[in-house]
Amino acid sequence: MMSDSDGGDLSDIDDFDDLDMIMQQVQSEQHQEEEEAERVRHRNYIYRERLEAEARLMADYFGPHPKYPEYYFRKRYRMSRSLFLEIVSGIENYIQMHHPLLPHFDFFGV
Repeated sequence: MMSDSDGGDLSDIDDFDDLDMIMQQVQSEQHQEEEEAERVRHRNYIYRERLEAEARLMADYFGPHPKYPEYYFRKRYRMSRSLFLEIVSGIENYIQMHHPLLPHFDFFGV
């Protein structure tokens, strides 16, 4: 039999095969862990129909013939519809007299 300098037996090919199989298993497990970590990082997008919801909200509460009476608005948003409209009007006046609002206030649609 052939021996290396440490006295180990190099003629036994099964040891190399076992070592190779173990290394492949470890690499496979590492690859699976990386894939799982990538799946956790990505978020699924849920289409929430925001534009359609905004149109429904405007029609339901602010249209010429609102679907819900004013007390529903007060119950849902904890303020009267007239107070809300007064706030929006104040913001519109501020924008016209001073300067545009910051981008994160675009939801006022002015």
